[in-house]
Amino acid sequence: EENVSIAENILSGKETGARRDLVLVNTAFALMLSLDISDLRSAFALASEILASGKAYQLLQKYLQASHDLA
Repeated sequence: EENVSIAENILSGKETGARRDLVLVNTAFALMLSLDISDLRSAFALASEILASGKAYQLLQKYLQASHDLA
């Protein structure tokens, strides 16, 4: 449950420290690979936009609800 809480805090914008930064860097690298983005700065900016939009948090909530429904 602690991990879920950490993820929710990061994706909802409550966490603004090193954990959030690590998520953004990892997401940026994933975006570079999946979208063929050539530079880390652009990928990091896109990752930041996605996080700020709330879409990542909404997706987490859908996942948690689906997991709960299957249990």
